[in-house]
Amino acid sequence: MNQPADSQILGNNSEPFSLTRFSDYPTHISTMASQCRRKIAILSQELDLQILDKDAVETAIRTFLTSNSRAAQMRILVQRPEHTIAQGHRLIELSRKLTSLIEIRQPAQQHRGVTEAFITFDRSGFIYRELGDRPDGSGCYHAPLRTLELERKFDEIWALSEPLAEFRRLSI
Repeated sequence: MNQPADSQILGNNSEPFSLTRFSDYPTHISTMASQCRRKIAILSQELDLQILDKDAVETAIRTFLTSNSRAAQMRILVQRPEHTIAQGHRLIELSRKLTSLIEIRQPAQQHRGVTEAFITFDRSGFIYRELGDRPDGSGCYHAPLRTLELERKFDEIWALSEPLAEFRRLSI
């Protein structure tokens, strides 16, 4: 595997970057996830097929979870899970295989109007879109204060969220 440039090392570069196309996201997400050691949190509208349902993203997340299984934690909040369930998704299949490492929930009714989407990595890096259905966004490999702010928002929504049995269903 190619080594990331210094500007793409989690916890190393505090220079924010812009993202303007959905196709820009998987590279940064897989790079950050592959360097992550403890925690990934995802808040998404529909688990973004064009961003998160990619081989590179699934491979990086699988590696993060299995290489750091004692410390690794991945939590996912999905605003509108119906479409994701109907379409199928690599992360859903992964969560069914690694049930103790990935938990997927739906926000409670009072948080279902949240329009943003974001991913945080190890209290260091993040990817953020103010409007989760649009491609315009930003990210940073080392922004602990902004990442903490996003994690606190995630934790607030998570505390009242509801587990989704549909995501835990075992394939037969």
